[in-house]
This record gives sequence, C-alpha cells and structure tokens, in this order.
Amino acid sequence: MKRLLYLWAALLSAALLGCAASPNDSQFLREQIDENRRLGRPVQALYGVEALARRDGWSDDLAFVAGSLRAALGDLEGALAFWLRIAQPDETRLREISRAQIALEHWAEARETLLQLVEVSPDDAWASLQLAILLAPHDVTRARSAAGIAARVPLYRDQADAILAVFDADGSVDAVLRMMRLGLLFVEQQEWAYAEVSFAQAAALEAPFPEALAALGFARVMQGKEGSSEILTAAALAPNDAQVRYFQAVAARAVGDSAGAVDALALAIALEPDNPALYVEVAQTFRVLRDLEAAERWLLMAVDVSGGDVRYREALALFYADEAENLTTSGVGALEGLLGALPPSVDAQAGYGWAMYLAGDPTLGSDLIARALIVEPDNPRALYYQARILIDMGENADARVLLLRVAGGNSSFAARAAALLEGLDG
Repeated sequence: MKRLLYLWAALLSAALLGCAASPNDSQFLREQIDENRRLGRPVQALYGVEALARRDGWSDDLAFVAGSLRAALGDLEGALAFWLRIAQPDETRLREISRAQIALEHWAEARETLLQLVEVSPDDAWASLQLAILLAPHDVTRARSAAGIAARVPLYRDQADAILAVFDADGSVDAVLRMMRLGLLFVEQQEWAYAEVSFAQAAALEAPFPEALAALGFARVMQGKEGSSEILTAAALAPNDAQVRYFQAVAARAVGDSAGAVDALALAIALEPDNPALYVEVAQTFRVLRDLEAAERWLLMAVDVSGGDVRYREALALFYADEAENLTTSGVGALEGLLGALPPSVDAQAGYGWAMYLAGDPTLGSDLIARALIVEPDNPRALYYQARILIDMGENADARVLLLRVAGGNSSFAARAAALLEGLDG
C-alpha cells in the first residue's frame, strides 16, 4: 500500500511539474479564476489571481479583479490598494475607486478621482453629484457646475437642486456654514449618506466643531453605522449647546434609547425653550413609546410656542391622521378643524382620507386618498394608506406592489411598509 501511495505522489508531482512547464498555464489559471468567481469562491479566486500575477506580473485587468475580490470579502481598504495599482483606469474602474474612497471617507482622494471620472465621462450624473458635494467647501463655481449636470437626471435632481439652493441662498457664507446647511438639507430629504459627507467636511474644516460632530454622528447612526463617539465628543465639548443635544436625542431615539432621547431633549428645551421643533421631537419620542396622550400634549405645546405656525399645526394634524386607529381625546373633530385652517397639502389630504376611512366613511376616505395620489403619485403616506385599504379589500397582490415602492424609499413610512410586507409574506 505504501508503495502505491509513493507511486501516486510521484505521478502527481510529475503532473504538476509538467503543468508548470506548459505554455497554457496562464490560460488555465484565468479559467480557474473565472470559474471560482462564478461559483462565489472569492478566496480561491484570489489565490489564482496572485499565482497568475507571480507568473505574468500585474496588469490593469488583474489588479481590478483582485480589488473586486477583496471588496467581495469585505476588505475595502485592500480592494482600494489593488485598484490604485491600475495605471490607466477606465470609466468603470474610476467609479469603483471613487465609491471605495467615499465609503472609506478618503474625501481628498475621492475628489481627485471624481475629477478624473468626469473628464472621461462629462455627463455622469452620479459622479457629478458626489463631486458637487466634495467641491462645495473649496470651489463653489465648479461645484455649482457639477450640480447642474447632476440635476439633469431625475434620480439625482432633488439632491442636486438642494446643493444649488444652498449656493443661491448662501453665496457669502463661509465653507463650514455652507456644508452644515447642505447637510441639513440632506437630512430633510433623509439622504443620510450625503448628509454624512457634508457634516464630515464641516467637522474637518473647523475642528473641533461640536455641532458638526454631533450632526455627523447622527447621520452615521441613521445609516446603521457607529456614530456614538462623535456625539459623545460633541456633548463633552459643548454640553450647553441645544443643537448638539438635539442631534444626541434623535440619534438616541433611532437606536431605541427613548429614555436617553427624552433626557437630551429636556436639556435642549431648557437651553432653547422657544424652539418649537424641540417640542415636536419630544412628541415623536413619546409616540415611539406609544404614549399618545403625551405626544399630543407636546405637539399642542409646539403649536403654542410657535405662535400657531402652519408647519406645527400640520404636524399636529398629521399626528391625528396617522394615529387615527388610536385617536386621542381630540378625535376627528380636532383634525377637521386643523385641516380647515391649513393650506392645501397632499399629506394632509391623504391623512384626512385615512381618518375618514377608519371613522366609518370608507367611500369618502378612499376617494380622498385616490385624489391625493393623482396630485402626487409617489407620496409615501398616500401610497401606504392606499395599500392598507387594498389589504382590507383582500387585494394583497396590488397592496404588495405599493408597499414595495414605499419600503424601498427613505420616508418615515418605509419601516411601516416593510412590516406590513412581512405580514403579507408570512
């Protein structure tokens, strides 16, 4: 038996040596790399890449493949190291390099790569949008031009228009304030990645800048990232800054720490008792806790503190509408009274329709929601309520289509839509 094993080992060694001398070795390795990639074996494919590189040297194609495999293994730094070996990156490779640099927060390097990318592909809306954000602190003229290119594409129009609005309104402000305002606009749009980039640049331009650090931590938390270190640093630097406490509160609520959110908001209100937005955030925190009476009470205070500002009256009206299944003592009558004094709003109409539907007038409720969707076909609130009505009618397939649209967005109804989808699928 041992003699047979020795013979088999000798034959195998001879075969391997013969293979090593074969002129087709490189082709064989390439085929093995492709096969392992097809089968989802990045580690084995990477071994093949390194073997091929030892044999033939590194080419641009091989460096790109190696980087892609590193990225598949979750090693973005390693991927970038390989991609930066590429001597003449084309459009596709420049895009991958810039994506990695942005993800790794290598802002200066990303800016240079994006400049190369728009030279190769001047109409690339994605690259133009990223470039507009990264150029905003340094070169407003070029940033404005890049935002204008991005605005031509519907997918990026809202973000590009937000950038242009900041430039138009704030032509004389310094770079730090410009980036903070830009980040806050992205927060309004719930474009957390863009908000993070903006706040990160503001924090870097004027370090230490507690408000920018707190905002950066908040934007990171909203993406499921670790942001507590930035928020804690900001709070330590500026414990009496209401804006820092505000960001601390909304970040705490996002990770389920409602008690921490209430505490931080109490500090913020003590510092800025005339800021109605803080009262709305307290209300939202109590709403998350399902203490609807407390939520209503704080929203009423927000309306009072704001002097009846239409934004806060609408927030109260939408609270009544969205919680129509569990209306507080004010009930539908309060909702009707508020809506009668508000300017026309698709959100308000959809919310009122849902309240009417639940209050026993399904015909009127359904009609109001349908008309809201005619005015604004992608309105998340109206789509969500329409899906709820379809589910009641037993039309689950049609409801699923609407819920997928809402769940795929970044509105406050995305999580609700996702939860309903799970129920339908279950």
